[in-house]
Amino acid sequence: MEELKGAQSRIRELLAPGPDGVPNVALKLAIAARPDVFVRVYTTCLETGVFPSGWKRQRLVLLPKPGKPPDELEEDAISTKPS
Repeated sequence: MEELKGAQSRIRELLAPGPDGVPNVALKLAIAARPDVFVRVYTTCLETGVFPSGWKRQRLVLLPKPGKPPDELEEDAISTKPS
């Protein structure tokens, strides 16, 4: 439970929602209201080794750097998982 509370405190509310469309503030409120549900879901995932496919999706974001031609952007790519 303490690990979940720590993760909840690190969720930044002002970030844009991930692919699921759930705002971070709503996620924080849901965890605060029903931490037992979240602990049960995470524990089951860890015990069975089965995770929702949506948790495995990533979005590639290319960040241009000043002075670099666009064809070199792939070298600077960052992969992000939904927040």
